[in-house]
Amino acid sequence: MKYFVTGLVLLQLGLQAAATGITSWKTCNDNDIVSVTDLTLADGSGGWTLSAKGSVSTQVTGGTLTATLTPQGGSAQAQTLDLCTALGLVGHACPVAAGPLDLSQTIPSFLISAGTYQLDVSAVSKDSTPAPILCLNATFTLS
Repeated sequence: MKYFVTGLVLLQLGLQAAATGITSWKTCNDNDIVSVTDLTLADGSGGWTLSAKGSVSTQVTGGTLTATLTPQGGSAQAQTLDLCTALGLVGHACPVAAGPLDLSQTIPSFLISAGTYQLDVSAVSKDSTPAPILCLNATFTLS
């Protein structure tokens, strides 16, 4: 479960090697607190390294992260976590300061089967008036 969530967080979160790669990705909103400018997934020994780069416009003190992974022709698997807990799984902590964003995590290859997947990630702040932190959709292939 840790790696499922880690992969989803970081796919905020691409893949580039042989026949493995991110086919497409886009953000859902122009006014998200986190702006992702680069998303990669690289095939390595024993796993895939997922990296996301971008920026955080204002400090993030917490929120809720929901990620849904859907294999082509399969059933969706959704996970909702406290955002700070999810960030802790990838070596970061709340609050997240405004500024550059650079996340990276290796996901062992035995945790995810070869195939094409759709990933939908959204995060909202825990404030009294929830603000969109991130919304991202990605399609990727693992081989």
